[in-house]
Amino acid sequence: MKLIFNKYWATFLLVKFFWMVFALFIFKNYVQLADLETYLNGSRVDFDNIFYSSTSMTGFIASTLKKYIGFMGANIAFMLISFYGIYLPLNKLNLSRKSLIFCLFLLSLPSFGIWSSIVGKEAVSVFFMGILASYLIDIHSSIRRPQLIELFALYLGLIFKIQYVIPVLLAYFYILIKNKLNLSSLQQLIVLSCLLSFSIYLVWEFSDEINRLSFVITSHFSTDARSTRDPFWINDYDIFYKSITGIFTSFIGPTFFESLNRPAVMPFFIESFLIFSIFISHLLYKALSSLAKNSINIYKVSLFVIIFLGILTLSYPLGVSNYSTAIRYREGYYGFLVVFYFFLFVSNKNNKSMLKK
Repeated sequence: MKLIFNKYWATFLLVKFFWMVFALFIFKNYVQLADLETYLNGSRVDFDNIFYSSTSMTGFIASTLKKYIGFMGANIAFMLISFYGIYLPLNKLNLSRKSLIFCLFLLSLPSFGIWSSIVGKEAVSVFFMGILASYLIDIHSSIRRPQLIELFALYLGLIFKIQYVIPVLLAYFYILIKNKLNLSSLQQLIVLSCLLSFSIYLVWEFSDEINRLSFVITSHFSTDARSTRDPFWINDYDIFYKSITGIFTSFIGPTFFESLNRPAVMPFFIESFLIFSIFISHLLYKALSSLAKNSINIYKVSLFVIIFLGILTLSYPLGVSNYSTAIRYREGYYGFLVVFYFFLFVSNKNNKSMLKK
């Protein structure tokens, strides 16, 4: 693969640097960056679990970097690995100049720019999710064994955000089966149905435990916190019954009425609504175009369902109770979703090689 670093990528890197500086010297005066200080001070590092705990690992790396290259150096290091997590997979897509600019615009919005450009788990998540996205893009064309860096990314994913990794693994098996067996559209649909059925079965099998954990999650958010909502799950199994509303609420962060009550968070609502509107409108446009041409690509639809539905569903329980947490947690998978969406529906190279059979 030929690496391309042009003025657009240079501008994107400068934008990330701007958001890093903004977060460290301005944003922190309005929003508490408690985790940042915790990681840099290494106060929650458990050396016995440093290879199995995301908190200990992040704290150890951040505090070590701060010791040798300083406060700014540590943050720059995290900013650079998140930049690499975007650059690596996006560089593999044959995007037009306009598409690349628009994609980088979506990845330069404030929330993602801030939380992915400072010391924290979000920057690490963008890093390993970008490597996994790059691998999925590669094996779409030709199945190959994962390289060491991709196995390392999988290891990080299992430690940091296993809820992100599960849909990625499902997508991997779907691509593997499709390519190895050269499946027709109908057969691809059957495989998708089997994967979804198996996932639903697992949820059903562990529904009691999932229901119990939903109330454990809620207990970790204080109702006195300004960004914490009243309990979202009240009755047993609400985590399932309210999943559709919860997914939307968790992705958006602060709702319109919450923003009215606290105008300081209105910009974040506007940002989230803008992102949601852009993707929904483009998705509807692509869907209507495909229906008009009678050329629905089951492969694209299947990967979209597995990745987007999987990540958004598995992530919603951790963000629905607190809109500040929702915004921050979203940034760990947001970059992956943007890149993968452009891979499926925008990339010229992808469109040429994913023609309906």
